[in-house]
Amino acid sequence: MAETPGPQARNFQRVGLFYHPKSAAAQDLARELERNFARANLDAWTRSAWDDDETLQHVGDRDLLLSIGGDGTVLRVAHLALQDGIPILGINMGKVGFMNELSAQVAREKLPGLLCQKSWLDDRTTLQAQITPSVTEGPEGQRPLGPLFALNDVVVARGRVARVVRIQARIDGDLFTTYKGDGVIVASATGSTSYSMAAGGPILSPLSREFILNPITSHLTISNPLVLPPTTVIELTVSTDHEVIMSVDGQIERVLQDGDKVSVTVGPKKSLFLRFQPQGRFYSTVTQRLTRME
Repeated sequence: MAETPGPQARNFQRVGLFYHPKSAAAQDLARELERNFARANLDAWTRSAWDDDETLQHVGDRDLLLSIGGDGTVLRVAHLALQDGIPILGINMGKVGFMNELSAQVAREKLPGLLCQKSWLDDRTTLQAQITPSVTEGPEGQRPLGPLFALNDVVVARGRVARVVRIQARIDGDLFTTYKGDGVIVASATGSTSYSMAAGGPILSPLSREFILNPITSHLTISNPLVLPPTTVIELTVSTDHEVIMSVDGQIERVLQDGDKVSVTVGPKKSLFLRFQPQGRFYSTVTQRLTRME
C-alpha cells in the first residue's frame, strides 16, 4: 500500500480546464472558472475533454488539470494527464462522481482561492494492458498492440451478440480457469467502485495497489472475484466464433479474434488527484454517493 504525503501548500500557475462537451452547464462553469483564474493572474485555458488528439500536444506545460463533468470526464482527463504526471482536480457535474473532489457550487465560490490552501496528492494505481494477436506471421499477421493504460478497468467481454464467450485465465503463467459467461473485468482499486462493484466485486481502499479479477455472469465456472497482489500478471486468452471486445476505461475499444491474448499488469505510472478533504473521508464518501443513487 502506497504512502500518501500529508497536506502541503502548492503553487499552481498554469491550469487546463476540461468540460463534458454535451453538458451546457459544464461548459458554462468551465468558462466562468477560466475568467476567475485570469483575474487571479493565472494562466488558464478551456477545452472539451473529447479533443484528445489536439489537447495531448498542449497539456505538458500545465501544473493542474480540472475535470468538469462526471466520472467519464475524469477518465478522459486522466488519460491525458498520465504521461506527464499532472494532478487532476475533479468538479462533479454528474450523478455520482466517485473520483471528483468538489461540487460545482464550491468550485464556483472558492476557486481559484482554494488552490492556495493546503492540499494533498492522492496517487492512484493504474493498469497496463497489451494485446498479443493469435496470428503474428504471414500476410494476415498482426503486431502486438499496447501498452494501453487504464485508471478504472480493462474489460474483455462479448460484443453485440448475446452469447457466452470463453476466456482462459492464467495467473503468473499458471492456468487458473476458463471462464464461460459475458466476460471478465480486471479492475484497479479506483475501478473497484465502478463496473466491478456492479458485478459483485469488492471495494478496495484507494491506496491499495492490489487489483481485482472479476468474472461477469460466469456460467458453470468459478464466479468469485479474486484480489491479486500488484506483481501479478494476468493473461486472458479468448476462444470465440463471434465478436469479443476489449474495453479500456470505457474509452478505448478493440475487437478481439479467436486466440487473441490480453495481458494485464499494474501500470508503471500513477494518476494523481488533488484533494482538500481529509484522507480518511473515502469510505463515508462512497456511502453518501451510493445512497444518492437510490
